[in-house]
Amino acid sequence: MKWLIAVVLIAVVALVAYNFGKTGEIRLLPPRSAVDDFGLGELERRFEETRRQGEELVRAAGQAGEDAAEKAARTRRELERLKAEAEDTLRRLQKEAKAQAGRAEDVVAQGRRELEQRAEQLKAAIEAFERELSARRSDSDS
Repeated sequence: MKWLIAVVLIAVVALVAYNFGKTGEIRLLPPRSAVDDFGLGELERRFEETRRQGEELVRAAGQAGEDAAEKAARTRRELERLKAEAEDTLRRLQKEAKAQAGRAEDVVAQGRRELEQRAEQLKAAIEAFERELSARRSDSDS
């Protein structure tokens, strides 16, 4: 039973460490992907649909002049909307990436400060131990 608990505990620690390395956050499960968070999947689907409509329009261009012109205008408008949404999504992704980078820098800086503090404490402990050893040698020499 202890073996099973140890294996589960190791798996949980490994998962948390992996997620921390990937996202900079201490979590058991990774966050939803950026595609889901920012709706990129939906934009890609709509672009493919608009692209297919454009291809159909090209095939049907010779059949009905006025109908084809209306479809072409509608397709161009949809492409413009998609382009604007994609640019907006890109700006949001860049903003989020900068925020995550800032958080990661903060975590690294805090970790560095903690390590420096521990190193200083260790140095002070070593110096105190050296003084104690010197004092003991002085006492034993006398």
